[in-house]
Amino acid sequence: MRRLAPLALAGLLASSAPALVDLYATDFDAQGGWTFWTGHSSTAWGAPAWDVDALPADPAIIRSAPSSLNFNHDVHGLVDGTWDGTARSPVVDLGRALADPELSFWYTLYGEGGCNVWVDVSARIVHANSGAVLFEECISDEGVWGTWVEIGLPLDRTWGRVQVELHYDSWEAWNSGFAGLSIEDLRITDPSGAAVECEGEPQTGGAPGAALELSGSASISTGALTLAGSGFPSHTFASAFVGTAPARIPIAAGVRCISPAGSQRLWIAPTRAAGAPSWTLELGAAPLTHVATVGLPLYVQTIYRDGPSANFSSALVFTPAP
Repeated sequence: MRRLAPLALAGLLASSAPALVDLYATDFDAQGGWTFWTGHSSTAWGAPAWDVDALPADPAIIRSAPSSLNFNHDVHGLVDGTWDGTARSPVVDLGRALADPELSFWYTLYGEGGCNVWVDVSARIVHANSGAVLFEECISDEGVWGTWVEIGLPLDRTWGRVQVELHYDSWEAWNSGFAGLSIEDLRITDPSGAAVECEGEPQTGGAPGAALELSGSASISTGALTLAGSGFPSHTFASAFVGTAPARIPIAAGVRCISPAGSQRLWIAPTRAAGAPSWTLELGAAPLTHVATVGLPLYVQTIYRDGPSANFSSALVFTPAP
């Protein structure tokens, strides 16, 4: 687990290279498919509960307006008592990632003692079908209400379809700080994920531009990627190429979105009747070894025969992993 103070995070973002690709992201402007359970009986104040709102009306409960995911009594924060509750996310498919993803979120909490003392707040990853706990990390920490801390937890792409669970459990009967717990800006990011660098231009016959999709592993040492095309003209050929820098160069009926400087041509693939060519990209083998570098963006695009002219598909950018 990594715990970053806000100033440390700012420095990290300033020095980072390629952007991360979100598999899932929410800033809790709305409940957005999250489900909640609360344990223990209510008191005169009523039972505390997970909710997505701006209550109690305390600036410390929100990091990004207008609301947060929080566990409290709405009016009084978290009143003294022994409480527990669980918030569960929608299903996220980690198998879509090209490298092992990370779960990150911001939290603010005041409790009497840290993990396994008086208050346990834990982040769990559970299997979407079986409910089995695949990963659990206690994040409780003493602190001043209103101080936001970012948490980063490593995940495993082979876990497949999962849900995030956030669990609050307190067995103290006094001095809860009248504050509770608040969560903001939760993301599951793929450090190597493929993003669209540019869209393909419409085809000469009026059809939409051809598109690409990447799946598999972006590991240079052990992985292989499948580059799959869709929407290409049928019964023709497409040629893939990669490079290390973007560009915008109009050619024939399309736009080349990868700089020719240092780019590498790959293989020609048939589009067949379905207009769906495919390529296997082994980043640790030639010619990809000439351009693939761990941690630096790599761009991939294809050129294809489009009636009497030539055209280019969409282009993708991703980040090779170790």
